[in-house]
Order: sequence, then structure tokens, then C-alpha cells
Amino acid sequence: MVFKEGDVLEFDVAFKADRKVIQFEKGTTVDRSSPLIDAPKGLRYVLQERGFSVKGLPRNCNRKRQASWKDDDDVELPFDSAKPCCMLCQLADCEDFRTEKPTLQNLIESLGHKCIFFPKFHPELNFIERFWSHVKRELRKTCEYTLNGF
Repeated sequence: MVFKEGDVLEFDVAFKADRKVIQFEKGTTVDRSSPLIDAPKGLRYVLQERGFSVKGLPRNCNRKRQASWKDDDDVELPFDSAKPCCMLCQLADCEDFRTEKPTLQNLIESLGHKCIFFPKFHPELNFIERFWSHVKRELRKTCEYTLNGF
């Protein structure tokens, strides 16, 4: 979701570059010399492109979004989609954002493999966490707790 050469801005854009804010008006065409080339569109612009009103909405409400890692259909959003609390929640409610797979996952699956990500905050499922747990346990058994006693 970045600006490309030839894009015509559908909305006014304020872009920060070198500590300066540069304003671009609706209808401006992005050309090669524009600082917008390959710049992220931003949350506000993406929501406006989708026809959402973002006036008065904060960027983030700081609520934790609850989602089941087992199945994408089990996603529970802690807000009323008719009246979003922030721009992030409004975007999270869009069906295509909830079901979109990461680029890495698409690449791996296109090569005929399965891609299974570890759920967040589940260190007991990650091999390296169990490995380091074992290493620390063995070090505690043999350590003399002196600088020379490793």
C-alpha cells in the first residue's frame, strides 16, 4: 500500500520528509521526482480510499484485539463495527484485511509447502525456547556462582 508513479491522489495528503510537512492536494499525479514514490499511504488515506469517514477518530484506541490463532473465522473484535472506536479497529474490521495472508506465507505455499506460524506469546510451542530452558537448567546445576566457576 504505497504510492506508485502515475497514481492520482484521491484525497489531500500531508507527507513528512526531513522534518518538514509537505502538502499534496487531491488530483495531484505522483511523478518520479515526488517524495511520495514508494512511501506508505498511511492509515487515514487507506480508510478514505475505502469510503470510510475518519473525521474525529483517533489512530489507535489501545484496546487489545482478541483473535484465535487456530482459525481465522474465530476472530473476535472488541468493538461495534457500526461505530468504530479508532482507525485501526475500523481497518481491522475489513474482511480483506482479516483474511489476507502475509507475503512470506504466500511464497512458501506457492512452492507447495505448508506454512504454519507460531501463535504470538506461546513460547512453549517454540523449539528454541525449550532448548534454552534446558541449557539454563543444566547451567544452574553445574554453576558455582562465581566468576571463574561457569
